[in-house]
Amino acid sequence: MSRPCRIAVDLLGAELPAADLLNGAVDALEQHPNCELTFICNRRELKPRVCASQRIVHCEHWVHEQDSLREVLSERTQTSMHVGMHMLQDRAVDGFVSVGSTGALMALGRHLLHTPNGIDRPAVIKEFDGRRRPFWMLDLGANIVRKPSTLHQFARLGVAYACRVGKVKKPRVALLNIGIEERKGPALLRDAAQMLDKSRDLDFVGFVEPSRIFDDTADVVVTDGYAGNIALKSVEGTVNFIRDVFLHELAEDSGNDAAKLIRKPARKRFRRLMKKLDSQRHNGASFVGLNGVVVKSHNSTTQAGMTAAIDRAVCEVELHVPEKIEKFFNKE
Repeated sequence: MSRPCRIAVDLLGAELPAADLLNGAVDALEQHPNCELTFICNRRELKPRVCASQRIVHCEHWVHEQDSLREVLSERTQTSMHVGMHMLQDRAVDGFVSVGSTGALMALGRHLLHTPNGIDRPAVIKEFDGRRRPFWMLDLGANIVRKPSTLHQFARLGVAYACRVGKVKKPRVALLNIGIEERKGPALLRDAAQMLDKSRDLDFVGFVEPSRIFDDTADVVVTDGYAGNIALKSVEGTVNFIRDVFLHELAEDSGNDAAKLIRKPARKRFRRLMKKLDSQRHNGASFVGLNGVVVKSHNSTTQAGMTAAIDRAVCEVELHVPEKIEKFFNKE
């Protein structure tokens, strides 16, 4: 980009104080020096010198989990999420990162940013490292699906993302289910499978079980937001458990310095493995199907997680993801 990439970051409502998350956000600037960050938070929670050195938009309120969608969509509401989304709508920034409610982000995004022609509902998508190559899974928390046609559209959104962003020539699509047999799962999934199987523009490979999604079964794994969010958190929890147990076992024999047990030539690989097993370093999932770059960060994010979420937003802006998704659907 000829001008700096501008990202608004909503820091309110997370488990960690805004001051701690801001440190992680500033770390992202080292990776992206041609980036301008605007922090939406309570100035009183920050040190005066920090306020003087960073772009701060003062805000004291955020969207709470118990807030109804009617309250979220109210124009009289001035929460940090509203402020950031309006900045994106007005093109004052190029992307928006929020630690707020996924459902609220989806509702507000549809209300203010809208969806391109041919897309009814945005979905949360995330890239995962598979056994041999990456794959993408959606929806991870934005929608409770009741119609097979919605899953069909998510499949097309995932294919558009994998094709235009991931450079996969003909993405294979699978539906997440409890088994691979045609009669397994609820009627919603069985009906969606029939619909996907009849779509000539999709390479549908059938159902995939949660235990096989990392086995290069498909390039795009489709599910509804409820099951997808459970799958995402289960994966993250398992990865963190394995990492903690591994480090604990090594530390017991090495005086709390696990690297001491690793031979010097292998230490670089060990640190790379530990980084790969740190779910916070993969924080940040994208809303695909909105006219703008919106990235959802975990509410429980750490400083490293905030850095990763901002990195995801910058990459989406630089890759012109919303424009590529729109062109994909317009082509069809």
